[in-house]
Amino acid sequence: MAKKVTKVTTEAQRICKELGVDRLFYNTKGEYFTNHSYAVASEGGDKKKVSTYMYDTDEEEKAPEKEVKASVKADKKDVKAEKEAVDAGNATEKTEGDE
Repeated sequence: MAKKVTKVTTEAQRICKELGVDRLFYNTKGEYFTNHSYAVASEGGDKKKVSTYMYDTDEEEKAPEKEVKASVKADKKDVKAEKEAVDAGNATEKTEGDE
């Protein structure tokens, strides 16, 4: 059975979904790999420093509401910033001849 570390879970879930894989290997340096050999090589051959994360679509559905709310807030901030940038770009500047 693969270890499950909550710190890694969110990021590993995102990477698995993005890459379309169901297993990731990660090391103590915080690096993620789709190949076990690369993860072990990154740690100088120490297999004990490499863990496995198995992607489970059920976990994604059980994601805490806090994380979902945080991502919604971040999205709203991004949209607001984009809107302000567009509005600033569309604003007409007064020049000396426009009075």
